[in-house]
Amino acid sequence: MLWPTLMQAFLRLIFHRRFRIIASVLMSHLPCGALVLDVGCGDGLLSAFMQAKRPDIRILGADVMRPPSPQIPL
Repeated sequence: MLWPTLMQAFLRLIFHRRFRIIASVLMSHLPCGALVLDVGCGDGLLSAFMQAKRPDIRILGADVMRPPSPQIPL
């Protein structure tokens, strides 16, 4: 069926756009060489994305449940 495929593509597009906007806003407030603690990081995808865009920052994550494959040091 075409509808679920289109809906999945639409949701992915919205998620990635929101992801980029949130990361951009957060990164604009971080000074050069910042050390960040991401509390409630989940799998750390947002933090990993931010570190890829800003290699000068260091992000450590903390979450109550350790994900099977974290993207950042927990």
